[in-house]
This record gives sequence, C-alpha cells and structure tokens, in this order.
Amino acid sequence: LYIKVAERFENKAATEDELESIRKTTEARLTTGIGFAPVQLALRGDSSVKSLAGKKTLKLTVERTGSAQPITVEVTPGATEVSPVASKTLPDGSGYLKVALFTDGAAAEVQKALATLPQDKGIVLDLRGNPGGTFASAQKVVGLLAGPGPFAVEIGGKGKKTTLASGPGKKLSRLSVLIDKGTGSTSEAVAQALAERGGATLVGEKSFGDAIVQSIYALGDGSGFTLRTGKLVSPKGLSWAWTGLTPSVAIAPGTPEDKVLAKASEALDNSVAAGN
Repeated sequence: LYIKVAERFENKAATEDELESIRKTTEARLTTGIGFAPVQLALRGDSSVKSLAGKKTLKLTVERTGSAQPITVEVTPGATEVSPVASKTLPDGSGYLKVALFTDGAAAEVQKALATLPQDKGIVLDLRGNPGGTFASAQKVVGLLAGPGPFAVEIGGKGKKTTLASGPGKKLSRLSVLIDKGTGSTSEAVAQALAERGGATLVGEKSFGDAIVQSIYALGDGSGFTLRTGKLVSPKGLSWAWTGLTPSVAIAPGTPEDKVLAKASEALDNSVAAGN
C-alpha cells in the first residue's frame, strides 16, 4: 500500500501528508507484529511463545489474491499428524508401499508397513508426487529396502564431495519404484540409490530433476532464508539435475491406476533378472 501511495505522490496524485500517514501506519504494522517462526510455533500449540501461550483460539488476518479486504479467521492451536506412508497387498500378492514425503517419522512407518506386507513376490515402492523431505529420513528408508551402504554424494563448494550413507536394514529380493514428474529432490535420490544398490526397476514417467541442496539460515526477527550450498549425485556419480530420472519401464500419463500398478508388479521380475 505504501508503494502505491508513493507512486501516486510521484505523479502528484497524493499529498505529502498522505504519504507520511501511510508510512507511519506501515511502520507500525511491521514493528508491532509477530515474526513468522513464532506464529508457526503458536499454531502448533507450542507454549514457548509467551504472548500467545494458553489461548484456546488464535485470530488470523489473511490477505488473499482475489479478496479486496483481509480475511479474518479463528483457528484452534494444535499439531496435525498425517502419516506419509500407506501400504496394501496388490492383486498379484506383491506388496505396495506409498511414501508421500520423507518426514521425520516416515522411516518408522515404513518399517511397520514392511513387517505386515508379503515380501516373497516383491515390494512396489510408490514415490509419485513425493517432493522430497529430510535426508535423514530418506537415508533410513533406503537402508530398510537396500541395506547399509552409500545413499548419495553431496558436492559442495570447491567440488568437495561428501558421501551420505543409508541406514541399517536388509536388501529386499525384489523391488520396483514408481516415479513421475512430481518425484523430486530427496525422493529422486532414493529412487536412484535403490536402482543402483538394490537392483530396483524404475517405472512410470521421467522425474522432476531437482538435485539442489539447500541450507536454511534463521534471522533474529524470526524470519530466515535458504541458500543453495551444493548438489546431489547418485552413489555411482549419476546426475539427475534438470534432466530427471528416466524410468526403465515407461508408462504414459493418464494410464489407469490399476494398469500402472500391474506394470510396476511385472517389473519386479526385472529386478530378479538383474541379479537382485
């Protein structure tokens, strides 16, 4: 709003008093508000934000494109827990494991699911639409499916290489991985690591192509910024940055879900043929 008034002032459509008034209003809004990080904590019900602790409801004022005036809503603080992992047995008897995001608790959920799924005919790991997540979680999941070993290589400043290891576990005898254009970043690293180390067959569409490593830096006012600090390549040095991963078994977009899963199940035999 201040910028708009300033532009009007430059065009002599607003007075100096109007400009000074809106400057003071804008300054007051910026200096008396609360930082983004404290707001996140308060919405989760964290009591560390003393000014908002103990309140049963919080009032939010939201500015949204398409709405002429700010929208005011009341929300109840609390943590929302949604499992990023789903599993089932496919019609042919193989196991199906869907990981939507590599959250802190994803590895534990994967471990629980593996304990209940039949594994003699193999496991279809579905990473479609998975935008990534934490390295620590992904490393644990790779270990559960392919055993200990390299997960990926991070190339940082001046070409420094750091090998990231997967967690403990055992190598599955049959594994296929579903990917698509929504499979990005950490999930691409998981898919390629399983292909190289676990003999997994990649099925579906070409992945997104994000191998950027970003670090988060917090600022004193509760805000922060991200900075690119490196990139990922596979244990054998394959880069998927900008190009994505190309599946061994391609499936056209729009293919019915039952046919997609059937193709992924058929691909389990490829991992056996490859010596898995």
